[in-house]
Amino acid sequence: MAGFAGGAGLLLAGLLIVAGGLKLMRPKAFAHAVYRLLPKHLNRRELFAAVAAPVVGGVELLVGAGLLATAARPVVAVVGVSAALYLGFVVVVGIAIRKGTSCGCFASFSDRTASGAEFGRALALAVLAVALFVLELTSPAGTWWSTEAVLWSLGLAAAVVVITAFSGRIWPSGWLLLGRIESRLAGVDLPASAPIDAHERTALITAVRAAPSVRAFEEWLGERAATLDWRRSEVRTSAATPPGGPRVPCTLVSPRTRDAVSVTVSVPSAHASAAVVIAVVDGRPVSAIGGRVMTGPEPARR
Repeated sequence: MAGFAGGAGLLLAGLLIVAGGLKLMRPKAFAHAVYRLLPKHLNRRELFAAVAAPVVGGVELLVGAGLLATAARPVVAVVGVSAALYLGFVVVVGIAIRKGTSCGCFASFSDRTASGAEFGRALALAVLAVALFVLELTSPAGTWWSTEAVLWSLGLAAAVVVITAFSGRIWPSGWLLLGRIESRLAGVDLPASAPIDAHERTALITAVRAAPSVRAFEEWLGERAATLDWRRSEVRTSAATPPGGPRVPCTLVSPRTRDAVSVTVSVPSAHASAAVVIAVVDGRPVSAIGGRVMTGPEPARR
């Protein structure tokens, strides 16, 4: 079992390092995923989300580096911590699926909702991590640095790919192990703590609903637009930094939704007509800018 243990250890260590590095490099994308995952009435919700990337990413980097640093003589305690992390990921993905939101793990680093693919991948990796912990606890296999271990690592990675594919979402095929890593909210700050007053809030929502992008999105959504509860929208101030542009104050308007639809409208300061819709419909990211609805680079068809 030395080859299996070494392969599992190298694979789990590499994934933790990649995942941790991505969170530190793309903190806003992960922060928005955590923000959507946390209870809406949690005090200082935005603060918890803001510190999530450096804390979780840092822990993942440290544990992944620890696994590699001790690969010649694996330390049971480090392997145990990694198993606990992977088991925690399974719980987080399960909660995200139940809430119909993203989990902040690889594919859900984007604005996509977590699905069976994320859960299958998380469960497969957790099983590997627990199996490795049990092996190291009962019969230490020695160094992981061997040709056999590297081959096992590649084989186990392929197995996780297959499990991910059969667990739900198959697309995009080239990133089944890691998923897509993108977010339309990556350049948008988390909402500020202070909400907008009631009168301004009502006026803003009215103006937002008349914006070309919102009208186009609701028209594209069809009958399901009735599931958007604008009266109970969450409205908070924020800021956005477009690619290559300066930081722009904005407001985020998120109507209460159901039926596998989530929507956030980013409104540049004092320009409701220029509102941009960022949504997820049936697990698919949808944007509406200037009256044009898109799902990625091509216009959406419905």
